[in-house]
Amino acid sequence: MLRAVKPFKVKPRESRRIEALKKRFYEDKMYVDPQRALLVTQAYRETEGEPVIIRRAKTLSKILNNIDVVIMPYELVVGCQNGSSPRSANVFPEMATYWIEEELDEFETRPQDKFIVTDETKEALRSIFPYWKGKTLHDHIKTHMPADTYAQLNMENPAIFGWCAYQNGVGHICQDHERMIKTGFAELKKQVERQLLSLDLTQPENIEKENFLRAELIVCDAAIAFAKRYAARAREMAKQEKDEKRKKELEGIAEICEWVPEHPARTFHEAVQFVWFVELITQLETNGVSISPGSFDRYMYPYYKKDMDEGRETVDHVVDILGCFWIKLSEMVILYDKQTASFIANFSMGEHINLGGQLKNGMDATNEMSYLCLQAQMDVGLMQPNMSVRWHKNCKDEFLIEALRVVREKNAIPQIINDEIFIPSILNRGVPLEEARCYSGVGCDEISIPGKTAGLFTVPLSMAKLLELALNDGKCLITGVQMGPHSGDVSTFKSYEDILEAFRKQLEFYTAHAAVCLNSELLVHRKFMPVPFLSATVQGCIERGKDLHEGGTDYNWSSLMAMAGMANVGNSLAAIKQLVFEEKKLSLKEVMDACRVNFEGKEEVRQMLLNAPKYGNDIDYVDMITADALAMAYYEGQKYKDPRGGKLLRSIWPTYLTVTSHVQYGMHVGALPDGRLMKTSLNDSISPTQGSDYKGPTAAMNSVAKIDQTVATGGIIYNMKFSPDILKDEENLRQCAELIKAYFSKGGGQVQINVTSTQTLLDAQKAPEKHKDLMVRVTGYAALFVELSDDVQEDLITRTQFDEGLG
Repeated sequence: MLRAVKPFKVKPRESRRIEALKKRFYEDKMYVDPQRALLVTQAYRETEGEPVIIRRAKTLSKILNNIDVVIMPYELVVGCQNGSSPRSANVFPEMATYWIEEELDEFETRPQDKFIVTDETKEALRSIFPYWKGKTLHDHIKTHMPADTYAQLNMENPAIFGWCAYQNGVGHICQDHERMIKTGFAELKKQVERQLLSLDLTQPENIEKENFLRAELIVCDAAIAFAKRYAARAREMAKQEKDEKRKKELEGIAEICEWVPEHPARTFHEAVQFVWFVELITQLETNGVSISPGSFDRYMYPYYKKDMDEGRETVDHVVDILGCFWIKLSEMVILYDKQTASFIANFSMGEHINLGGQLKNGMDATNEMSYLCLQAQMDVGLMQPNMSVRWHKNCKDEFLIEALRVVREKNAIPQIINDEIFIPSILNRGVPLEEARCYSGVGCDEISIPGKTAGLFTVPLSMAKLLELALNDGKCLITGVQMGPHSGDVSTFKSYEDILEAFRKQLEFYTAHAAVCLNSELLVHRKFMPVPFLSATVQGCIERGKDLHEGGTDYNWSSLMAMAGMANVGNSLAAIKQLVFEEKKLSLKEVMDACRVNFEGKEEVRQMLLNAPKYGNDIDYVDMITADALAMAYYEGQKYKDPRGGKLLRSIWPTYLTVTSHVQYGMHVGALPDGRLMKTSLNDSISPTQGSDYKGPTAAMNSVAKIDQTVATGGIIYNMKFSPDILKDEENLRQCAELIKAYFSKGGGQVQINVTSTQTLLDAQKAPEKHKDLMVRVTGYAALFVELSDDVQEDLITRTQFDEGLG
């Protein structure tokens, strides 16, 4: 039972350890490390002809038993993804090699996510490329996906984007950390062995189950051995350590790694190390993002309470352990091709921690660990973990205010999400109430039932591109290529309803292609890229003898991100409806002629379009048009289902967020009737277009709340930018909390706030060396501003800055 929580103010805290680790973090050079790629290639060569699930298990075992084991100074939580440096990236040749071959000489100079690649690394990687020809995940998807859908993905200016899942691993999942740290892998092995003994191998379906369970034994042994390698390394370092305090710490680390994850955690420190080993091993198995710790404060609280009651820990040491874990999460990076790097800018891994929320019985789940996690964020202030404070009607104001204090002091993290929207949304999908109350945000804030939901696959859809095609009979305005179906010549359109019908035709066509893309990717992952370790860490897979990709978990869902340019679409439709069909100030031909020439020589037309009503100012006329267009996309997506089965209703869910795709997708969209120029950024997620929400934060929130966010079970992102002065004192923090609560009461599901000035961002562009620690909320994740590409920086700069309006 949770004891009474005494709220306390989070404040700056001095920690020599955390400052030293942060200093190293900022100074770390980022390399491409070839070691994992070489080990994977060796393992695949050694296991030719064996069942795929066994090959995958033996591959992970090869990695865990041979990859460099590194413990850095000052660390209390240990484990690195490679030996080059903590922020270096591994290579996953089994996923795809074509883009690595093409871009190997560009990693140090590309616009986003730069890495150093030594000559030795280039030589090592080039030596293995021939082996992988025709064998990668990407190769298999190319041959399994219907040709017309694959062709749409590879259009010069596409409307759907599917490359993330066809050359990267599964992610967006919350493992069953609570169960794992209570069980340990030795006991898990016993469960697997009992399942094996119970199999009747005369039943055909049990042959594959036997292979799966044999694979589970391999990965359990590998995970235990991996930790013991760290125990041995810590002992070796302790023998050589001159500083007595650090020597004692290393000896303690050795004892912890000798015990977990083989056995259940006994202390808070062991529990944190257990969670980190699971996170790290999962990332070494599959390079999916958003492998999220979930409701960390909830399942860690009993270990903290026991240690404090027995005098084993101090608050300062607990926060230092948390800080070390936070830094470990930020060290984890992923190597993307340059296209995907522009889509998910700044190495974001989306390791999402949830604080507060509700218990199964509906009571407030906030505890002392919730506040300590906020304190750790105050101490560290890096891009990971992504963090949500789950607000609900019984949430204490003091907790929300302390979360906003951290946002003000460290910027961007945590975001605030609304249980009163998300829990009903989950219930509507068929999840029981007790489980729905214990949901976790993963990645940006996509929804997962911890330990019971398979990883998310998603295909983004550019709504702005669909409107462009609808207004041009399916042709791309940029290239003139016929991309979509013929949906009508606008010169023949007589009413606003004709515009909507053309948009609907493009939406139907591309949503169907998105579903084909999504399900093709899922089926190929199932066949060629099973995840035995990840499957071991969720419920149902061992019991059913099925890999996570086969539907081993209770709940399986995928996502259509029908969001890129949502506000641009709403604003464009509103401008057409008002200026063309109601006021008749312009003809539809005049509008489209201006768009086709990117408004060159048509500035008068553009100004009329720019001055039409804009979403984000509490104007029902445009807000409801925007909401209706988004509803069209939602209902279209509900026609399709995820092939993995499970208990969820309508298993392809909408995701109302764009990551940074709104910047890159904009490069593929022609000029639009809202006055937006060709190849410029689209609006971000459900936020208004940059600079168009001119009536203040309350009006902007009122507009966004008109979107039906209860259907967006796949996640919602609303970005705001406040001047530092707007949150300068205690009264301002309280006013901001009241503003958020008012927004939530009207139907808002999530909000996140950048507390920075446009001038500070401009200064950081000019002198990045003076702003190395400037953290910003990009979209559903935070990043170091100076590590973002120029176009993403510009997007952040052009967002509306609110200087007043809280009171």
